[in-house]
Amino acid sequence: MNDIDLTEATAEGGDWNFMGNGWNPIGSNDVYGGGTFNGIFDGGGHSIIGMRIEITNCPTDVGNSIYLGLFSKVSGKIHDLHMTNNVITIKIQFKGNVNIGAIAGYNLGTIEESSSSGNIDVSVHGTYNNDINIYTGGIVGYCTNSIVNCYNTGSIFSKADYSFAGGIAGHGNN
Repeated sequence: MNDIDLTEATAEGGDWNFMGNGWNPIGSNDVYGGGTFNGIFDGGGHSIIGMRIEITNCPTDVGNSIYLGLFSKVSGKIHDLHMTNNVITIKIQFKGNVNIGAIAGYNLGTIEESSSSGNIDVSVHGTYNNDINIYTGGIVGYCTNSIVNCYNTGSIFSKADYSFAGGIAGHGNN
């Protein structure tokens, strides 16, 4: 019904500052894991403003994949949602896959008529050579289904042993 401004809530000391890292993605099971949102989220053309995710220490019980964004994973439908002035900064050492996008880390469903602006800055180093894959996108990190009529005007920086980055999706299977 309205825009949602997360700038203060996800800032240091804010009400939604999960473990000092800012936003805790919907479905992350509190460890940046891959619980899946399978409903319908209709943003009604409104914006989520100022979402901050800033991780310098990864939880030890996360497993071998991390999913970061407003949602960790989506298998349902996201429609007409606009992420504005998000700030996602990831600087960690990790072994596995890191999936990062403003709306979802991983998309198995449909994201349509949505947009993103802001900055995504990722630098991940593996514990061994070539043991990390980073998928960074303005909308989603890794996509196996549909992204329709979406755009990104934010900046994307991704550095890792194996880094895949794009304005809309870091990797797309369909």
